[in-house]
Amino acid sequence: SFRSLLSLVIRRRGLSIRLYPVNNTEICLRTCLRIVDANLNRAGEGLRVAEDIVRFYLNDRKLQASFKALRHDLKRLNKAITARFHVILSRNSRGDVGRETTQGERFRKNFGDVLLANTGRVKESLRCLEEMTKLLDPAWAEGFKRMRFRLYDTEKKAYKKIQGLCKK
Repeated sequence: SFRSLLSLVIRRRGLSIRLYPVNNTEICLRTCLRIVDANLNRAGEGLRVAEDIVRFYLNDRKLQASFKALRHDLKRLNKAITARFHVILSRNSRGDVGRETTQGERFRKNFGDVLLANTGRVKESLRCLEEMTKLLDPAWAEGFKRMRFRLYDTEKKAYKKIQGLCKK
């Protein structure tokens, strides 16, 4: 029957490989983990770009430390999540229908634009992580929420400083 096909498991070389999802819960979990994986990567990349701008362009040790602390907090949450779930196994980069670069992503005017584009991506990712991890562990969701609000303040300070340099 079709139902037995869904639960069919191939045993090969001591590995258990499920050919089809057993139920909707498994599909939902895999999708949730795929969203978490994409947003963990996106947030980490954006934080690194912001950190490098305040480090090399602004030469601001305090702002650099703030972005670095956010990045390390993200890594800690990532480590906690991956200790319970094999998030990377849910990744499907080739099959991602949203992987194409949009026109707006191809051009930046200045460091302020680059900073805002990347902190914007991080804020969106942190909000997405907050919502998705409510399904996995509410404590993780709270961690992502706290990070997002810290980012709001750090982003504002960095942008104000960049704007000050641009006016000179």
